[in-house]
Amino acid sequence: MGRLLASGKGFATDPAFGGTATAPAIDQSELYFLGASQGGILGGATSERDRLLMKQASEQRLGEQISAMEQQFRPDEVRIIQSPGKLILRLTGLSFPPGSAQLERSAGSLLSKVGQAIALFPRAGIVVEGHTDSTGDAESNRRLSEARAQAVQSRLMTELALPAGRLQALGYGEDRPIASNDTSAGRKQNRRIDIVIKTADEGATP
Repeated sequence: MGRLLASGKGFATDPAFGGTATAPAIDQSELYFLGASQGGILGGATSERDRLLMKQASEQRLGEQISAMEQQFRPDEVRIIQSPGKLILRLTGLSFPPGSAQLERSAGSLLSKVGQAIALFPRAGIVVEGHTDSTGDAESNRRLSEARAQAVQSRLMTELALPAGRLQALGYGEDRPIASNDTSAGRKQNRRIDIVIKTADEGATP
């Protein structure tokens, strides 16, 4: 039987062995296509692995940042709420006199800690949200909540020397309750300041 030798277009028969043999010819362009396809598959797998590693690293970094924040606050000062793309610091230890947006002197220590927590996220956008209960006129509550958010914003900007565009203040009034306004305990929970840290800006999503 003839021996098959590779040629540029496929296989040929060595005459020294006699006989004839045929085999499907494989064009060099086909070989190139197969190689390129395999390279594309391997490249895609590598890219997917890199994305997975980056995601894992981001999640680990976010966990470390949250752990560092938790160590800064007493349990009665702040509640940390993790949501997709953001963290909420609910300032349970911060209160205002009724109908006032004037920060009390005792707020200084807590807001200093909040500033340190924000500093852990140097690229994240920050929103200070003010909320009230439903007592009184809705528009008055909205203005009051906004004034309180602005008071906290001003203190934090002084504390951190942040550019104005990075730290927003919004007032939602009574529109976003987290408890019933039918009880004094519920109304107390609804009167609050939330600090929203946009962790998605950091490239880390919880």
